[in-house]
Amino acid sequence: MIKRATFILILLASIIICHAQQTIEEPVKWNFKFEKINNWEIKVIATAEIDEGWKLYGVDIPEDGPFPTRLVIEESSANKALKKTIEVTPSSLKFDDVFEMEIPFYKEKAIFAINVRVIDSSKPIKGYVEFMCCNDEKCLPPSNIDFEFMIK
Repeated sequence: MIKRATFILILLASIIICHAQQTIEEPVKWNFKFEKINNWEIKVIATAEIDEGWKLYGVDIPEDGPFPTRLVIEESSANKALKKTIEVTPSSLKFDDVFEMEIPFYKEKAIFAINVRVIDSSKPIKGYVEFMCCNDEKCLPPSNIDFEFMIK
């Protein structure tokens, strides 16, 4: 009887955990690529596809605003970021009732880029994008999505 009760409890806990994992929202999907500028420099490009009803925030966010979007290069002896994240697509600027300020944001699609000095092309370029997104009802906590490239 005790073994059966333990089995049922484990089964119920597994069902609850699986259901919780299925309800994780991911309203922003990221794609990463790079373009070679010359033999020692590349541009890392991150493209965000944003679900309908959601918005992704820009790079230059006022203090006390939401978490900004930015590309981060994990610098090493093999590479070095040359500039801060740039916004390739223009953002919209609108007064946000939640944060009570004008905030740059994107809907549907956004493209960000950063230039990287390649010092050793035999080692990967690693990094991540940091971002936060909201809809009219809630904001999701800031997230990081990793990327990695081999430059050959």
